[in-house]
Amino acid sequence: MNRREANKTLALAAIGSSLALETALAQTAVKAQKLIDLEKIDAKWKSLEFTFENTACILQRVAVPKEKTPRALLVEKEAFAAVSRRCTHAGCQTELPKTDGSHYCDCHGSQFDELGLVTAGPARTPLAAIKLEVREKAIWAVGFLS
Repeated sequence: MNRREANKTLALAAIGSSLALETALAQTAVKAQKLIDLEKIDAKWKSLEFTFENTACILQRVAVPKEKTPRALLVEKEAFAAVSRRCTHAGCQTELPKTDGSHYCDCHGSQFDELGLVTAGPARTPLAAIKLEVREKAIWAVGFLS
């Protein structure tokens, strides 16, 4: 094989690898999931357990944050947040939120606030947050925040 043939082979391999990567990424794209119609959220509504991308999660009403954050969806004068219930310390499932909206992992004692941010260790990273959007008069999960 001469240099020209080798370069042609390398170029075709690179194009093939690029196409394979694009195909793989397209197949792993997150599918948006409708969680709840806004009309079903009344003054007594607190939270909703759901599974997103094979992960146990929870959507809950939270206090309106003082500063804008991608972890909270503002809908009129209310705020909502959705997080994974998988603790970032050892992967245990956190308990359902307490009355103040906080999350607790009884495996090793990690605690998280209502937005999933760490308030007590041993966990060092927040719970995975789910990006929320309002579509068709409902709250939708559209992906994990990075």
